[in-house]
Amino acid sequence: MFETIPATLYLVTLLRSRHILSKSLFCNQTIVSSGGNFVLGFFTPGKSSNYYIGIWYGDKVSEQTPVWVANREIPVRDIYSSELKVSDGNLGLFNESQVPIWSQNISSSNSTSVVAVLEDTGNLLLRDGPNSSTPLRQSFDHPTHTWLPGAFIRTKTESHFTYSLYNPDTISRFVIDISGLIKQQSCSESNKQWNVFWSLPRQECQVYAYCGASGSCNENSSCDCLTGFQPTSEQNWNR
Repeated sequence: MFETIPATLYLVTLLRSRHILSKSLFCNQTIVSSGGNFVLGFFTPGKSSNYYIGIWYGDKVSEQTPVWVANREIPVRDIYSSELKVSDGNLGLFNESQVPIWSQNISSSNSTSVVAVLEDTGNLLLRDGPNSSTPLRQSFDHPTHTWLPGAFIRTKTESHFTYSLYNPDTISRFVIDISGLIKQQSCSESNKQWNVFWSLPRQECQVYAYCGASGSCNENSSCDCLTGFQPTSEQNWNR
C-alpha cells in the first residue's frame, strides 16, 4: 500500500537548519497533484528488482503508467534506505549514506526557499519559493519516453513545439517504445485501458537501425545480413 501526501505537492526547506527538512519522500510515500491526475514516488517496472523515482498517471488509468523517470541510469535497490528531498536548493535522491545519486543540479539564489511542485499536467517544477512564477527547472524540459500535452522546450537557443487536446478531459500521450515506434495513445474512460490512436513509422523497416549495424530489412520486416557479414551472436539473431 502507498501512503499518500495530499494536496498540491510541496517539498519545502523552510527551516534554517541544514539537517532538518519539513518534507521528505520515502519508500512507500507518494505525492499527488492537486487534481489527482499524476503521482510522484518510487516505483519498480514489471518484475525488476530496481526502483526509480518517477511520475505516473493517477486513478484514471488502471495500470501504473510512468510518464517521466528521474534516475534512469542509476536505479535504487534498497528503497527503505533511500530518500527524495530538497537539499541546498536542489531536488535530489539520496542513498543510505546520504550521498546524492541523482539531482536536478540547480544553483538557486536562495536555497532555503526552494520548493518542488507537481502540477496536474504532469510537470514537476522546481521553484525558488512557492510564489515564484519562473521555474528553476521543470521535467517538461527533460522528457524521457513520453511527451505530454503542454510539454517541450523553449530557451534562448532552442524552441520546440507543443500540443494540446481538443477535450482537456481526454487522457492522451505520445510515447516512443523500445521498438522505435512513436505512438499516440488515448485512455478509454470505460475500461481505463490504453488504445493506440496512430503510430509512425508505419513499417518497421523505417525505424532507425531496426536491423542493427550491417543489417538489411526486407519487405517482410525481417532482417538479413549484408553480403560478407554474419551475426555476432547467433542466439540473439535467432530470437
